[in-house]
Amino acid sequence: MGPTDSSYFGELDISSDKSVRFQFAEHVRIITMKNDAKADYIQFTILTTLFTVGTSILITPSSLAQALNQDAWLVPFFSIIPAVIFLGVYKWLFNHQPNKTIVEKMQEILGSWFGTCLSILFIITAFLAAAMVLYDVSRFIKTVFMPETSVIFINSLFTLLLVYGLMSGFNTLVRMVQIMFPFCVLLFVMMVIALIPEIKIQNIQPIFEAPLYKYTYSTLSLASIVYFPLIFFLMLQPKELQHPKNSFKSFIVGVFIGSLINASIILLNILVVGSNVTSIQEYPAYHLAQKIEIGGFITRVEVVIALIWLLTSFVKLLVYFHSAFLGFTQILNIKHKKSFVIPMAFLLIVISVDIFPNSIYENKFNATVWIGWITTFAIGLPVLLIVIGVLKKRIKGK
Repeated sequence: MGPTDSSYFGELDISSDKSVRFQFAEHVRIITMKNDAKADYIQFTILTTLFTVGTSILITPSSLAQALNQDAWLVPFFSIIPAVIFLGVYKWLFNHQPNKTIVEKMQEILGSWFGTCLSILFIITAFLAAAMVLYDVSRFIKTVFMPETSVIFINSLFTLLLVYGLMSGFNTLVRMVQIMFPFCVLLFVMMVIALIPEIKIQNIQPIFEAPLYKYTYSTLSLASIVYFPLIFFLMLQPKELQHPKNSFKSFIVGVFIGSLINASIILLNILVVGSNVTSIQEYPAYHLAQKIEIGGFITRVEVVIALIWLLTSFVKLLVYFHSAFLGFTQILNIKHKKSFVIPMAFLLIVISVDIFPNSIYENKFNATVWIGWITTFAIGLPVLLIVIGVLKKRIKGK
C-alpha cells in the first residue's frame, strides 16, 4: 500500500473528505481531553471528605474510649483547635505559588540539597502511610470476612485496582469515587436514622471526669489521624485539580463534612453501645452497625459500614500513593512517569505485608511514633518553610 492509497480505509475515504477528517480529529481530541481532564471542585470536595473520614471511622472510637471512657465524644470538638492551626499554615503554604507542589516549594525555599533531603523524607512518609492503610484493609477483611485468605492476595487485589486507575489517569479514579459517594452518604444517613431509637443519653454521663492531659493527648492523637495527613494534598492540589488557585474553599468544605461524619460515628458509639463495649471492640463502628434491626427482617446491615470504610480507605491509599509517586518522579525529573507505577505498587505490596507484626504493635506505633512524625511534617515543616520564605523575601527586598 502506497502512502497516497486511501482504499485501505474502505468507505471512509479520509484523504478525499476534509469534513470526515475534521470529525475524526475532533473525536480524538475530545477523548484525549477526557483522559487528561483534571478534577473539578466538586470532585475535590468529595475526595477531601472521604480522605478526612479515612481509616478513622472504624478504628478511632476504640482508642478514644480506652483513654477517656464516656468523654470520648468530646475529642472531635477539642480537635478543632489543632485543625485550625494546621489549616492556617496549609493555606499560607498553598497560596505561596499554588501551581507548585510542596516538594517543588521545599527545593525552591530551602535550596536544592536541603530541600531534596526533606522531600525524600516526605515521600517516604507518604509511601509508608499508604502501606499502613493497605495493612489495615487486609487485616479488616481477613478478620471480618475471609479469615482463610492470604494477606498478600487481598493487598494485591486492592493494589491492582489502584494501579489500573492510575494508569488510566488520576481523574478516572476520582470519577469512580464521585459515582459511589452519593450511595455511601445515603447509606450512612439511613444507618444514623436507624440507630436513633437505640440512643441512651446516660451513656455520656458524667462529663469531664478524665484528667486534662488525657484530653490533650487524645486530641492530638485524633488530629494526627484525621487532619495532619491532609498535608499530602499539597502534592495533588497543584497538579491534579482544575484552577488550583481557587480550590481552598472546596478543601475546607470537604474537611468540615468529613469531620462531622467522624464526630457522628464516635458519638453514636458512646450513645448506643457505651464506652466500655466501644473500648474493647477492635472495630467498634462495625459492631455498632450490627445493632441495627428494622422490623425484625432487616438485619446484618453492618456491610454498609464496611463498604463505606473500604471506599474511604481506598481514597486515603490513593492520595498517599499518588503523592509519593508524584514526589518521586519530580525529584528524579522522570518524563515517562507511568512506567514507575507498577514497580512502586509491587514494593507497596511487599512492605504492607510486613510493616507491622500485629495489630498491637500498630496501635502502639500510632499512639507514639506516628503522632510526633506526622506533626513534624504537617506543622513543623510548613512553619519552617513560612519562616525561611519570609526571611528570604525581606533579604531580597533589602
